[in-house]
Amino acid sequence: MLSKILKYEMKAVFKPMLILNALTLLSTLIGFFYVANLDVEGILHSNNNESAGMMLILGFLYIVGLAIVSLVSYLVLLIRYGKTMFGSNGYLSWTLPVKRSTLINGKILNGLIWNLINTTITMGCFCWLLCFYVAKAGVKCHDLIVGIPTEIAWHFILPTMGMVVLSVISAVFVGYFCITVGQLLKEHKVLGTIIAFVGVYIVQQVATTLVMVGGGFFTYMNGDSKVYFRASATSVGIGAGDFRIVDIMMAGQALVTIVIALIAFTACHMIPRKKLNLD
Repeated sequence: MLSKILKYEMKAVFKPMLILNALTLLSTLIGFFYVANLDVEGILHSNNNESAGMMLILGFLYIVGLAIVSLVSYLVLLIRYGKTMFGSNGYLSWTLPVKRSTLINGKILNGLIWNLINTTITMGCFCWLLCFYVAKAGVKCHDLIVGIPTEIAWHFILPTMGMVVLSVISAVFVGYFCITVGQLLKEHKVLGTIIAFVGVYIVQQVATTLVMVGGGFFTYMNGDSKVYFRASATSVGIGAGDFRIVDIMMAGQALVTIVIALIAFTACHMIPRKKLNLD
C-alpha cells in the first residue's frame, strides 16, 4: 500500500512541479544564450562598468528567481500535505483502508523525493550556468576543481554538500511537523503552523550555538590562531587546529539537523494519534 500511496501522491503534484522545474530550466537557457553572446572576459578586464553592472544585476535576478521557484515548490508540498491530511480532503485520507503510519510515511516520502528532485535540478542548472560563465571569462572549471587542495575538499566542500542534502531532507520533516502542530488550533491552523516554524528555528539556532560553545568555536576565534587565508592561487594557510574546529562544527550542525528531523518525523506520527482537527 505504501507504493500505491506514494504513486498517487507523486502524480498529484506532478503538474505543478513540472511547471516550476520547467521555469528553472527556461530561465537557465535564457541565461545561457545571454552569456553566450557576451564577451565576458573582455568586460571583466575593461572599465565597462555599465556592462559589468548589468551582468551583476541579471545574475542576481537569476539567483532570486531560482530561490523563489524553490520556495514555491516547497510550499506546494506543504499545502498538499496540509490539505490532504488536515484540510478539506482530510476525512478521505484518514478513512483509507491503510495503516495510519503507512499513510503518513507515503506522504512524507513523496515530499522527500520531490524536494530532492527540485533541489538537484535547481543546483544543477545553477552550477552549469556558472561553469559556462567562468569558461567565458577565460577560466576552465576543470582547472579550478583540480586546483582545490585536498584538505579543503575533505573538510569544507564535501561536508557542505552533505549538509545541503541533510537540510533538504530535514526541511520536509520540519515542514510537515509544523503543519501537524498547526492543525491543533481549530480556528487558526495557518497561524499555528507559522508559530511552529518560528519555534523550530529558535530551537535550532539555540542548539547550534550550544554546539559551537561546546566545541570551543568562540574560544578558538577569540584566541591567537584564527582561520585565515593567504592570497595565493595554490596554497591556503589553514592549520590542523583550524580543520579540527571546522570538523567539530560540521559534525555538530549535522547532529542538530538529524536530531530535529527525527523528532519532527516522530511527532508527525504521534500527534495525530492524540488529537486530530479536520476542516
